[in-house]
Amino acid sequence: MTRTIALGALLLLLSSCSSSPEPKADAVKTVLENGLMIEDIVVGRGEPADSLSFVTLHYTGYLADSTLFEARADDATPLTIQLTRQNVIEGWFWGIQGMRKGGIRTLTVPPHLAYGEVGIGGIIPKNATLRFVIELHETQRPPEPWEIDLSELESAGDGTRHVILESGRGKLPKQGDVLRLHYSGYLSDGRIFDSSVYRGEAYEVVAGSGILIPGWESTLMRMKAGERRTVFIPPNLAFGEDGLTGRIPPDDTLRFDIELLSVETP
Repeated sequence: MTRTIALGALLLLLSSCSSSPEPKADAVKTVLENGLMIEDIVVGRGEPADSLSFVTLHYTGYLADSTLFEARADDATPLTIQLTRQNVIEGWFWGIQGMRKGGIRTLTVPPHLAYGEVGIGGIIPKNATLRFVIELHETQRPPEPWEIDLSELESAGDGTRHVILESGRGKLPKQGDVLRLHYSGYLSDGRIFDSSVYRGEAYEVVAGSGILIPGWESTLMRMKAGERRTVFIPPNLAFGEDGLTGRIPPDDTLRFDIELLSVETP
């Protein structure tokens, strides 16, 4: 959980002109009240994507005249992104909800649900209606916050508050020890913004290295291997009045569910 929290860059593969694929004759069309047109070419199977789901997909984007302006085609690494208004345009936020694994859907997105009166210089004109063809490969719900009793919160004396759900064992970490852990981070409104659990890969950090936000530094130094702890970190020990653009609002208190897997001395 570094100060930058790199959650992955969105790579735009820009191309020139191409013809937009034609939907099948039996495509199911739906027009929402906000003007978004949805055409299901292939319905897919499994649990439907909803708000906050992580989705993995390929897509192509076209202007109204069928000019291709953006693509992450089959030969490219699929895009994985959480379905929130902070991460995608409104047309995607509403249009991808309900899709299932293996589904193919066409979205016709009016300007007010895309890039509006501004557009994107040299790529998307002002007031442009856009058409996306999206193939959904995977959908996964983010980890749910652990159930805790807020009345049991304890102050650590540094401004953080915590609840220990499972006690650890052994000695406390010291500077230079290598810590392996799983965590999920949530904003004050309950939205998840980062999770090693979702990525399926434990996070490793050197204790006392100074790369963590202060609230994490102090919390981890008080945990033992095997401990599961929920901690609330105030803004002054997290990302302060600036927040983290596009990820964490200014002056937000963050919640982390942390499981310290191991403490090893090099």
